[in-house]
Amino acid sequence: MKTTNDRLLLSLIEYITTALNELNALPLSDFDYGQKSAFVECLEVLQSLGLRRLLDYDIEKRYPV
Repeated sequence: MKTTNDRLLLSLIEYITTALNELNALPLSDFDYGQKSAFVECLEVLQSLGLRRLLDYDIEKRYPV
């Protein structure tokens, strides 16, 4: 059974990756580029905190900034 923390982290990762996928499909304004950079940084922080099992890919290759 997943804990509340696991569900929260999964929801957060899902939200961020959905937003990044949408941003990847668009030409980016300066604001969009900043938003994309911030989302990528958030995923990298989560990955560095030991969530590699949930983020088992090279984030910057999937979402180049």
